[in-house]
Amino acid sequence: MNSLEELNMQIEEVKGFLHKSYEDVRLARYAAEQQMNFLKKKEHELDLLKDLFKNMLDEREQLQGGSITEEERKLLGESASD
Repeated sequence: MNSLEELNMQIEEVKGFLHKSYEDVRLARYAAEQQMNFLKKKEHELDLLKDLFKNMLDEREQLQGGSITEEERKLLGESASD
């Protein structure tokens, strides 16, 4: 085998690695996009639940007075100094 044939074989081998790498990157990007979409959905759900919880606590406070507990503050993402 001459050097040109050997070089062409190496080129074909590297082309195969390139095709595989492009496919791996494409799949990784897709997976990352799916994870980001899942995260955004879960963050939205969390915001909705926090709003519902806050409204329920406000209603309870109007009906019986008092204030929210430290645990409830933490669930709302508030600190004791807020």
